[in-house]
Parts: sequence; C-alpha cells; structure tokens
Amino acid sequence: MKLSDLMNRIITEYSVEIHGVYNGQMDILSVKILGSQSTFENDTFYVGTPDLVPIEKQDAFILITGIPSDTSSVCYIKETENEITVTQIVNLLSDCFSENYSFQNFKNEIFDTLYYGNGINSILAVAKAYLENPIYVIDASYNLLAPSRDEVLISVGLEDHGDRSFLTSEAIDSFRRNNLTESIYNAKKSFQVCTEYSGYSWIFCPIHINKNPIGFIAICDIQGPFKDSDCALTDIIAHALSLEMQKDKFFTQKTGIKYEFFLTDLLENHIHNTEIIEERLRQLDRVFYSYFWVVTLKFDNNTSGNTEICYLIEYLRSLIPNSMSFFYDSAIVMLVTQKTPRIFSFSILDTLIGYFGHNQMRAGISQYFTNILDISEYYQQSLVATELGTSFTSDKNIHWFSDFNVFHLFKQSQQAIRLDTLIHPLIKQLQKYDVIHNTEFVYTLRAYLHYSRNAAKTSDALHIHRSTFFYRLNTIKEILDTPIDDSRMLFLFELSFEIMDYLHC
Repeated sequence: MKLSDLMNRIITEYSVEIHGVYNGQMDILSVKILGSQSTFENDTFYVGTPDLVPIEKQDAFILITGIPSDTSSVCYIKETENEITVTQIVNLLSDCFSENYSFQNFKNEIFDTLYYGNGINSILAVAKAYLENPIYVIDASYNLLAPSRDEVLISVGLEDHGDRSFLTSEAIDSFRRNNLTESIYNAKKSFQVCTEYSGYSWIFCPIHINKNPIGFIAICDIQGPFKDSDCALTDIIAHALSLEMQKDKFFTQKTGIKYEFFLTDLLENHIHNTEIIEERLRQLDRVFYSYFWVVTLKFDNNTSGNTEICYLIEYLRSLIPNSMSFFYDSAIVMLVTQKTPRIFSFSILDTLIGYFGHNQMRAGISQYFTNILDISEYYQQSLVATELGTSFTSDKNIHWFSDFNVFHLFKQSQQAIRLDTLIHPLIKQLQKYDVIHNTEFVYTLRAYLHYSRNAAKTSDALHIHRSTFFYRLNTIKEILDTPIDDSRMLFLFELSFEIMDYLHC
C-alpha cells in the first residue's frame, strides 16, 4: 500500500494531525512496533513512543505517538484529548493491510470472471460473495437488467411484470423528488444514501459506456450493514460491468436516453400488457396518443460516430416533440405518436427531406397503427420501406411503406412462385403487339389506370389530343378483344403492372 493511504487512514480514524515530512508514494508492505532493533526495513511502517526514536537517521518510515526530542528524522502525532496508543495504530494499519489484501483478491476474481467471459450474472455472483448484500443492475429506463442470485424484489422498491422487473412507481417518484437519478449519473464513483421509499441504505454507482450512462448499480443493506470498503468494491464492479457490456453491441449502441431500454423491450416483444406500458410511460414522463408510426433512419455512408448520432437524435426530438428516438441495430429508430392520422406537417416533411439529404440518411416510415403492442410488426415495415425504397426510388430519401406494400408482398411470394407467371396474358399480348408495330399501347393503358380512368388527365399526361387518346383506347380493346371497363379485369391489369415494376420488366 502507499504510505499516503495509510497516513490518511490514521488521520481520518483518529482526527489527528501528523507532523513531519514523508514520501507519500513509498510502498509499504507491513507494520511493526518500534523496539530496540538496530536494522530497519524500507518497506515497513514502524510505530513507537518518543523514547524509542533511533539515534541515527533511518530510511524507513517511523511514526511516533507523542513529541520526540528530535523531530528531524521521524513523523509524530501531538498529544490529543483521547490518548492514541501504539497498539491502536498498529491494529488499525493491520486492518488496512487485511482489507487491501481482500480488495486485491476481489479485484482479481472479478477480472478473472470478466476475462473468461462468464457474463454479467457471474460477475454479480462474485461480487455478492464479498459484499454479502443484494446487488441490482438497473438500466436508464428503470428496468432491472440483472440481480445477484436469489434476491428479493418487492421489499426494496422493485416489482415483477412477467419476465421483466422494474423499479416501482413509488421508488421512481422518490428518485425524482430527491434528484437521485441525476446524482447517480453525475457521480464519479459510488456513494451511499438512505432512500425513503425502502427504508434501507443503498450504494449507487453509475455504469458508463463511451461516456454515456447506460444504467447503474444499486446495492441494498437488507442483509447486513455496509462495510467501509463496499463503495470501493462497487467501483470495481461498475468498471467490470462496463467492460462486459461493451462486448455486446446492444449496450455499445446506447446513447444514454432514459427511454432506450423501454423502446427496446417494445420492439423485441418483451412487454405484452398495455397497463404496464402506460405505467412505464408515466414513470418516464412520456405520453402516447391515438396513432403511431415507426421511422427507421439509416446512413448511406455507415460512418456516423456516437457524438453525431446523439446530436441527430436530439435534433429529431426537438423537431418532432411527440417522438422518441434511439439508436438500435445500427440505425436510428423513432416512434412517433400523434392525435390525428398524420405523422408530419408539410413544413416538417420538407425540413426532414433537406436534412436527411444533407446528412446522407434515408428514412423508412411504417403505416400508422393504433395498438402499441403491434410495434414490432410496424418496425419491420419501416425496415422494408428503407430497403425497397433504396432499390426502387434511390433519388428520394424518405420512403413510405404504403408505397411498397405490394412490392413487399411480391418479395415474400417469390419464395413460392415465379412472379412473372402472374402477369396477365393480355398484358403480355399487348406488349408483343407494341414491339412488332412500334406502338405505345401498354404505356397508354398504364397511364389510363394510373389516372383512375380519367380521359382528360390521361391525355394531358401523355401530351396527346383527347381524340388521339380515345383512338388508342379503342384500338387496345380491339387488340385484346375484351372490354376494359370491367373492374376485376382492370385490377388484374394493375397488379400485372406492379409486378412488372417490381421485376423491372
């Protein structure tokens, strides 16, 4: 141990001043009572009375209880109201060495567990053996990530909901009243506090990854009072957990926003009860309205760093207040909720188009939905919109699933059937006629269907006179030898054109 640590322990324990000059960085391996010895060991802390000060100056460190006649070669403690004996100091320093030995053993065991990749629960199992109290790891959404084994929940402010456990509403309210969450995440190391919601003392310590707070350790003294070394041990646990979590992409992508883990649970179908969702929203100070959308944002260059991602998330949150954005599976995922079935105003949409273009981003937007428990399905829609939109409309940076739902159906069907065989034979017949006679009847028919069989709009779009359009339409009827005002037939024609677009034919 460093000499400065031992001296500080004496000063703190007995509220005394130590006089004299010493090298605080000196390594000390043992403590001995000063006697009549003639040889001294440089790595030993000697404690004695004024009458035992050696005549010759020694390189070893010597502490005297009382004022010696010669103060040039030793350090000493002046007389105090309560007499401090040599034996007391030796016993105190012996305890320091014992604690340090235990501390080093603990540190070695924790990092051995980390090295061999046994996971968070194994780290907590080692920690529990030393701390002898329940240990909990809680994420930024107040979700219990991991307890040490066989721990009680209800009595310490935690409650079960299916396969998930959370801080109770009473505990979270207490955290807010006492600014405890801010205190935890702003702390540089562990600290001890008594919480009003449980009646127990707790040690809290933040867990950071890439300087972002992703959760914290909470240790409760329900099974016994804390020891002086417990805070230092907790700091080691936090560091080990941070390193362990960095092995998992799930944690390294977290940006510290308090609802990240809540949204992750929703996307991964870990919550199946709307009452739990409503309670979690209240705890997180969020409100859901009647309509929902999932928006997934991906980067064209795949090079955005964590700082830029945090900035983008903050910008999106300020632009669209009724939204929650977080980083998930290498993309920014945004859940938007509105009172009406319209996700953005035209002005916000224009702003997003320009912003996404400038930042080389693409957005896929799901159809709206009204049951939040369906979020994972609509998250998949946003991914499909991004993928198909990038393939078919690469000139745009916002892609709506509603524009590609038929293509999505085709993509899923390709595993079972050749899509080109579903193109209506009359369309193929008309295609063949166009090739032979160098006409544009397929193009004309497509325009007619696209403009909802409105002759005026179709002729304007084709830049032809209306009489020319009607001539083409009648010719198409003759070529196909079938009326083209049957709704069923027109639907099959439209479906055929969608297939052709999907197959680029």
